[in-house]
Order: sequence, then structure tokens, then C-alpha cells
Amino acid sequence: MVSFVGLSFRKVNLRSAKLSGCDFTRCDFTSADLAEVDFFSSILVDADLTDANLYRADLRGTSMRGANLKGAVLREADLRGGALLDGRNKAEMQFVNVSLEGATLDGARLNRANLAGADLNGASLVGADLRDAQLSGANLSGAELNGADLSRSILRGANLENANLSDAIMAEVDLSGASLTNATLQNTQIIGARLDGVNLMAAKTQGMKLTRRPDRTQATSPPEPPAPPRPASVPPPAVGPVLPGNAAQFSREVQVALAGHILWISTNGQKGRRAELSGADMPGIELPGANLSGANLRGANLSGAKLIGARFVMADLADARLSQADMSNAVLDGANLRSADLGAAVMERASMVTMEIRSSDGRTQGRLRPTNLCGARLVGANLAGADLRGALLMDADLSNADLTDANLTGAKMLGALLSKTTLDGAKLPSLEDDYGDEN
Repeated sequence: MVSFVGLSFRKVNLRSAKLSGCDFTRCDFTSADLAEVDFFSSILVDADLTDANLYRADLRGTSMRGANLKGAVLREADLRGGALLDGRNKAEMQFVNVSLEGATLDGARLNRANLAGADLNGASLVGADLRDAQLSGANLSGAELNGADLSRSILRGANLENANLSDAIMAEVDLSGASLTNATLQNTQIIGARLDGVNLMAAKTQGMKLTRRPDRTQATSPPEPPAPPRPASVPPPAVGPVLPGNAAQFSREVQVALAGHILWISTNGQKGRRAELSGADMPGIELPGANLSGANLRGANLSGAKLIGARFVMADLADARLSQADMSNAVLDGANLRSADLGAAVMERASMVTMEIRSSDGRTQGRLRPTNLCGARLVGANLAGADLRGALLMDADLSNADLTDANLTGAKMLGALLSKTTLDGAKLPSLEDDYGDEN
């Protein structure tokens, strides 16, 4: 992954540039021309995109947590899930959804933008133009949408719980199956809307103007009587996937995030949501064989965790604490482990090879995403038999690590510390590879 962390692109013209799979964390794109730019699967966390022109930009699979997009133009931008190809076995991973959690989009022009399945939890969209936007399955819980124009937008199955929609215009919207529990709809104009399966009684509706879309296919029938209450002796049915290992012993936040991610993976993004566990405290958690591909675990505490055979393809584990974790046979292809603490971790036969990124229709883009271990602490780690082809290990500390029979072909190791490292039988990178840069 090419890193542009913290750089300024203020007022720069990057129209139609190919910038997929890059790290733009904390970059300044104020007033930049980013029309039709390919940002597929890039990281734009905490980036400043104020007044930027993102017309028809490809933002599929991007992470924009905490980004500032106030006044940005996102007309016809594509913010759907991205498709990734596993470089190890060529099996596609579908729907790496866009994360705009906590982002500022006040006054942004998002008309006709495709935000299906996007994570806009807690985002600010005050006065935003969302006319004709595709928001099916989007997570807008706690979002500020007061004064926004959502005319003709599609919000089927969207999560609008605790969202503020005061003074919003929602003419001819499709809210079928959407959840509006505790949503604020004061003075909201819901005109000609489709509201199949929507319970407006759970929302705050003072001053709301409501006109339903007429149903011309059948006569109006009286509502069915409510179901009788369930006897206290009969337990409610289990909901959601069963959590692996000892995950049920951790906080509810952790349990909900893991359950949602398991469902997201198993349904190819049609249900559930990608786990957002940045900074989560999970020491000693047991998740053998779990699939956490694409999860955000940046800065998480996973010290001593049992992660044997788990999958972390394209996961964000930067700055994570994984000391003494057992990751034998784990798959970390294309993962971001920059500055992670893997001291004394067991990573025997783990796979950390480069990922090939593909478009949503499966076509190869010729773009690669190597596993990033730059600056990682791997002191005393057991990497015997690990597959590190093409991995980035610049400035990593591999002192006393065991790399017996490991495959480091094509790895970049400039500045890596190899004091007392065991390299018996290892396939080492060439000099040309060793002095490569981060790309």
C-alpha cells in the first residue's frame, strides 16, 4: 500500500487519477478536484475533504471514518461495497463496505450517489443534498440529517434509529423495512412515501407532515390483530450467528460487532455490517477459525488471543497489540499491521501474501495490496514456515524471531532489525527487493 499519510493536496487537480489501495490518513484535500478519481479500497480516515469535488469518484470499499466532507460534491459518486480478490487462492471477497462513521458531510451534494450498505453511523449530514440517492441497507443510526433533502431516495432496510431528521424533506422516498426507532421527525415532510413495514409510532413525530404513497394494487385491509404475548416460560428464539470461542464473555459492544461481521461475511454484505472495533479491549479472546476479513481492529488489544486459523484478509490491525497471540495458520493477506506489537506471537505457517484488488465485476485492476508490517514489533515471534511473499517489513523489529523455512520472496526489508533472527531454510528477498520502497 502506498502511504501518503498527512500530506497536503489542497486545491490540487487530481481529476481521473488512479489512486486505489492507498493510505491517505489525515491528508488535506480541501477544495481539491477529485472528479472521477479511483479511490477504490483506499484509506481516507480523518482526511479533510472540505469543498472537494468528488463528482463520479470511485469510493467503493474506502474507509473514511472521521473524514470532513463539509460542502463536498459527491454527485453520482460510487460508495458501494468493493470486491477484493484473495491473492492466495483467487477467491473473491465481496462488499467491503464504505465507512463514513462520524464523518462530517454538512451541505454535501450527494444527489444520485450510491451509498448502499454504507456505514454513516453518527455522521453529520445537516442540509445535505441526498436527492435520488441509493441508501438501501445503509447504517444512519444517530446521524444528523436535519434539513437534508432526501427526495426520491431509496432507504430500503436502512437503519435510522436515533437519527435526527428534523425539517428534512423526504418526498417520494422508499423507506420499506427501514428502522426509525427513536428517530426525530419533527416538522419533517414525508410526502408520497413508501412505508411498508415501517413503525412510525416508535419515532418522535411532532409537527411531521405525512402523506403515504397510494397502493393501487389492492384494496386497503384492516390491520391484523397483535400477536398474543409470549408466555414467560418460553424463552425467545436465538437471534444472530453463534459467536466463536469465548467471545460471549466480552463486552456487549464486542459481541454485537463480531456477530454483525460474521453475518456480513456469510451473506456477502447483504446483512450485518463490517466490524468496527478500533481500540477494543479483547485480551485473551478466543476466535479460532473466525473470518474477520476487512474488519477494523486498529489499535485493538488482542494480546494473548487465540486466533488459530482465523482470517484477517485486508483487515486493519495497525498499532494493534498482539503480543503472545497464537495466529498459527492464520490468513493475513493484504492486512495492515503497521507498528503492531507482535512480540512473542506464534505465527507458524501464517499467510501474509500480497492481495490483488479487483473491481466489483471481477475484472483485474492490476493493483496489488501487500501485507504491511512496517515498523511492527516481532521480537521473539515464531514465523516458522510463514508465507511473507511481497510483504512490507521496512523498519520492523525481528530480533530473536524464528523465520525457519519462511518465504520472504519479494519482501521489502530495508531497515528491518534481524539481530539473532533464525533464518534456517528461509527464502530471502533479493537485494533489489530488499531496497524497494513502500508500494
